[in-house]
Amino acid sequence: MKKISSIFLFLFLLSGFALAAEVPDMFPFPSESYRLPNGMEVVLIKYGSDGTVIDMLVVDTGSRYEKKPDEIEYTHLMEHLMFRGSKNYTVADVNKIYTKYGVYDQGFTASDFTCYYRIFPKDAMEDLTKIMADRLENLSFTEDEYKAETGAVLGEYQGHYQTPWSRLHQKLYQIAFTVHPYRDVPEHLEVLKKMPENLEAVMNFYRNYYKPNNCRLVITGDFDTAHVKEIIEKHYGPLKASNVRPDIEQEPLQTGEIRGEVKYDGKTSPYLLIAYKIPGYDVNNREIPSIDLIKELYFTDSSPLYKRLVYDEKLVYYVSFPGYYFCKDPSLFTTTMKLKKAEDMEKVKEIFFEETDKIRKNLCSDEELDRIREKNRYDILTGMDSLEKTGFTFTNYYFLSGDPDGVNKYFKHYFSVTPEDIKNTAGKYFIEKNRTVVTLYGKEEQKNEE
Repeated sequence: MKKISSIFLFLFLLSGFALAAEVPDMFPFPSESYRLPNGMEVVLIKYGSDGTVIDMLVVDTGSRYEKKPDEIEYTHLMEHLMFRGSKNYTVADVNKIYTKYGVYDQGFTASDFTCYYRIFPKDAMEDLTKIMADRLENLSFTEDEYKAETGAVLGEYQGHYQTPWSRLHQKLYQIAFTVHPYRDVPEHLEVLKKMPENLEAVMNFYRNYYKPNNCRLVITGDFDTAHVKEIIEKHYGPLKASNVRPDIEQEPLQTGEIRGEVKYDGKTSPYLLIAYKIPGYDVNNREIPSIDLIKELYFTDSSPLYKRLVYDEKLVYYVSFPGYYFCKDPSLFTTTMKLKKAEDMEKVKEIFFEETDKIRKNLCSDEELDRIREKNRYDILTGMDSLEKTGFTFTNYYFLSGDPDGVNKYFKHYFSVTPEDIKNTAGKYFIEKNRTVVTLYGKEEQKNEE
């Protein structure tokens, strides 16, 4: 009860700081960060959760680290394999321990990192740390288990990535990037089919990147700090660092609009995708919160763009606005539209470009900007009402920045962004030469065109 009250008190105190020079810290819970001698960074966050803890191990590896086309989805496969056994803990051993403590265990992969997280009672801390440390050092599985996981990765691709939506985005990443590892390649499926033969190459990927100096550990909850530090030092401390650093080729600046088309071999509604290249995430760059605010002001279901396309002109079934869009390196701010008729494609483009032009030419009002910021601030603060939400609020800003104070630094800029900043940022990035346009037509529309 005391924790919840402190959040609302904090929210009340913040209410007078809309554009103040000194913005209070947005993350209200005490935290401590330090680095082990082997390079692993550790963040400890105290949160009153009646003896419950969430630990989040972030491995800095994603599609950004894969050499295309040879290492396509190695990161995805590694996420699967990490739930297999290790030298000292079989799957059965792990399941027995997890059942004993009632552990919730999950993982996910993004473009720049992979995250493994578990929710458990604090008494399980040492046993669970032993398991994860052993996975980082001594991953072990049979050849049949390896082939089963490669089959799972292939199955996911065939199940999800052959839909019209996925074909559209696949094409986007094939043409919007030419050298950076974020790019996709036409031979994606063929490479996945050969993955069962690449056991040694996959394990070499594991040995290079699943190392303590490429990992960050965030522990949030109700725990004894001194005891947790002892456990971390005891089990993660002896792990050996890697000297391998990825050689990531940077994408050259885009100099003109890129266009692509997908001919879908089946019946489907036509689709239009429009993406703008935006900068890589930098917690000290005011353009980052400016882009977030552009999204909130102009790319939502309440925006003039949505109203024109869906309600006024009735040209599209729906508009999917960008959700996750920042990466460590320049990435894409993508809007996808499902059209009712193929013959309306040019009209939909025209409306989209007209509304985007307005962002670059017109200033938003201070009142509207403040309204959105106050709403988001309220949502974030009141959203930290559980252990899991608090852990993810912190790591959402920590994943890309690598800065334990990333939440607070971001919002210092966020609350100081002006209408002029938004207009200038839109004028720099939401422009024709920075744009990629992809269309998708089904079999019926292709026949009509012929």
